[in-house]
Amino acid sequence: MTCDLDRVDALADGRLDGPEAKEVMEHLAGCPQCRAYYEGALAADRVLADTGINPPADFAAGVMERIRPRRQVQWPRAAAGLAACLLLAAGALSGQRAGFGRMLAGSGVAALSALVLFAPPQPYPVQAAYKIATALGITAAAFGRRSLRRLLTAACWYAALNIALAGVVMLVMLNTGARWLDAANLTVYLHISPLLLLGLCGGCCAAVELGLRLLSRRELPVKTAGLEFELCGQLVRLRAALDTGCHLQDPLTCLPVLVISYPDARARLPAAADAFLAQWFAGQDHAEPPPGTRLRLVPCGTAAEKGLLPGFAVQGISLITEKGVLGLGRSAVVFAPRSFGSTDYEALYGSDFM
Repeated sequence: MTCDLDRVDALADGRLDGPEAKEVMEHLAGCPQCRAYYEGALAADRVLADTGINPPADFAAGVMERIRPRRQVQWPRAAAGLAACLLLAAGALSGQRAGFGRMLAGSGVAALSALVLFAPPQPYPVQAAYKIATALGITAAAFGRRSLRRLLTAACWYAALNIALAGVVMLVMLNTGARWLDAANLTVYLHISPLLLLGLCGGCCAAVELGLRLLSRRELPVKTAGLEFELCGQLVRLRAALDTGCHLQDPLTCLPVLVISYPDARARLPAAADAFLAQWFAGQDHAEPPPGTRLRLVPCGTAAEKGLLPGFAVQGISLITEKGVLGLGRSAVVFAPRSFGSTDYEALYGSDFM
């Protein structure tokens, strides 16, 4: 049986019996939306009976006519709007943005995935597998599948925000004593106004956005160190900052290397090294290195791309201190093709470099 509110009305009014009444009761056991409608009709009948007021003959029909379209139309809109808000927050937390078309697609997939609420109860492993698969599908529709790591990050944030929103709603329910919740197959249906639902979700998104803005404004000043090394017979001095995520190593010595931004440090490099690096980053990876230098190619992988960074073996890298120059025992520098986006330093080193 599909949802038929006319038959649910007839059951609540006592106008159904026999097999037809049994069929409607079986449907109510598996459909939280119709069951809530049925319980509301019974509650209204009890209130009217207690007051002793005889309503007009068309009273019930008029009330039901006002209620039905709202219950049937608003649920998919609210589900899609809720998913869009959560996807926006998940994208902000995972550093990803989606266009309007992709966001619309992700919201549509999320709304369709919620239809499992009306399916027969499934074993818990099946329910969990379904939720994991739909979370991945929703975030893939919204943000794409170019990187598995980025997809998993967005999916984890989307799931976490779903859980957080459910916790907020449950807290409101416990404090108010209202029965707003039906659940089936790890999917929740809330008997609340779609506007209230979207308002709660919008509040969560606003809190996430505010937190990100506050954190971005409270960036600590970067602590830099002066480093020097000899390249092509010329002394090169640079400012370097700590990057705890930097773990690049010289493939020959297995020692950590200094990563230099070629655009940021270009003006300080010897002319021969500058010319070679310009050709390399222009795609001429067969260019000859400057005479007297030893070329190093260091594998580098990020979430977006993988490749080889060109560099040179040097006699030694030294730390410039107030008391003099201190040798660090490091013997290789590599160059990145992009700017680090700061005027405070031109190079990065890992936590195991010093």
